[in-house]
Amino acid sequence: LPDHPLLNNQLTLGQNMLELGLLIRDTNNDLNTLLDSVTDNQSQGENLLQKVNNLKPIITRIEDRVNRADIILKANQDVKKNLGAVTYSKIADIIDKSKIELDKIEKVIDVFPLILGTNGDNNYLILFLNNAEMRPGGGFPGNYGIISFQDNQYKGINIDNIYNLDRLERSEIDKIWKDAANGTDPRIEAGLPTNLYLPKPVDEVTDRKSWLMFSSNWNLDFRNNAQREIYLYKNFYHQDDVNGVIAFTPNTVEEILGIVGPIKMDDYGVEINKDNFRPVMEFKIELDNPYKREQRYDINPKQILSDFGPKLMDKISKADLGQKIKIFEAVLNGTKKKEILFYHNDPKVESVISEFAAAGEIKNPDGDFLGIVQSNINAMKNGRIIDTRASLKSEVNSLGFAMDELSLTIINNESSPGYMHGREESYYEILVPLGSRVREAKLEGKDFIGEIDYFEEAGHTILGFRIGLDPGEAKNVMIKYQAPISGYTDHGYSLDVFKQAGAKPIEFSGEINFEKNSQNLNNPLIFKRAIDSDFIIKN
Repeated sequence: LPDHPLLNNQLTLGQNMLELGLLIRDTNNDLNTLLDSVTDNQSQGENLLQKVNNLKPIITRIEDRVNRADIILKANQDVKKNLGAVTYSKIADIIDKSKIELDKIEKVIDVFPLILGTNGDNNYLILFLNNAEMRPGGGFPGNYGIISFQDNQYKGINIDNIYNLDRLERSEIDKIWKDAANGTDPRIEAGLPTNLYLPKPVDEVTDRKSWLMFSSNWNLDFRNNAQREIYLYKNFYHQDDVNGVIAFTPNTVEEILGIVGPIKMDDYGVEINKDNFRPVMEFKIELDNPYKREQRYDINPKQILSDFGPKLMDKISKADLGQKIKIFEAVLNGTKKKEILFYHNDPKVESVISEFAAAGEIKNPDGDFLGIVQSNINAMKNGRIIDTRASLKSEVNSLGFAMDELSLTIINNESSPGYMHGREESYYEILVPLGSRVREAKLEGKDFIGEIDYFEEAGHTILGFRIGLDPGEAKNVMIKYQAPISGYTDHGYSLDVFKQAGAKPIEFSGEINFEKNSQNLNNPLIFKRAIDSDFIIKN
């Protein structure tokens, strides 16, 4: 029948449509199997490398199906016609993205022995970043943990108060503070490598010289913070060597709680859910515990967090497949929005982390560049209620210079001031192309160009300034600057926007205008979107 001239085309089309549908269905089933296996409860003693190796046939099968679906979709124009332009475009987009992600997964599998530490130990420093108290690298690292693997097996996890590290070296720290008061640089006393020093203005803002773990998260590029933390953990606090750093904010935890449901903490008389996770933890850690009430220094004020972690992991392991899919999506979303960050000492592993955009790095692309970074400098917990709105107006000339005007409206939305929720003192860092110069700067309409710090970090010029906001107060900042745009004559105009790790999305709008004789003929370029991840605007 397929050879009959009257039936050939229709039967071929029907076969292609049926096969395409079966490929999509079977691939979806394999992905569900893959996800269920990966998120299955990992008990101590389980050979994780063997488990990952067992997934290779599934991944190969998925890859073959995706490639076959791509051939069917693009080889027969009648398939496109019968699917319709919208459906065809969606399927084609899914196939293209699947190829990219499958390539990433295969690279992860290739470096997995390095991650686990085959035939040895691998330990990872975990940092819990409180983005209610913002830092350039995502938030204040108030708690830490160590997750361990040995001979391809999960060994265990320990969580502790980050201040307990300082108690391990109390006498040494006291000596360094005393020497610092007499003019000795504490970084030298601690043996901190000079490449891990902070830029001078940030160094002065922190007033800690960045040699203690709790004040280690002040670089814009997370990789620098992670390298400093690994050095301090081993060389200053004299703990075991670690192979990498995993950092995350409470945002992803809240999303997961919304999926798996509330967790009862009977010993503390509370039930924690996605809506009360932050306030309950803050209240129990900052006020309601024997350490704070009775000055019981033998008690960990953050014990509730240590007890909560295993309960959450147990909930995740017992989730059904539908919930696991949502959890997986939440983790991917958290990585994209820089709520979860990774660093590994091995360049091969770090390269894969970078491909997943999970390294928290600052790249140096051609073109215009903008990053808006806010850091709390008075120990308040207002980070989740500080709103920032940004507007950029730019005039790009044929010589490859942008005359940029950045306007910021910063609002302290605190409506119930109280303990740790009051006046917000912040240090802002504006990342712009290297070599940029400020022409004019105003705070609330008054000139403050003399209060702006100039320095370089991560291959960019940084414009730094302090700003204070009382509860309910809003202030406007306007900065006009000239930015050199490398590669403009060759590649045209592009604006790379950097999102601060752990930060709330920023409302962002702009208008870019070009000289008529410039490389770019589209005039103007108008945009409006939220800065909730790194992105590029091109004309």
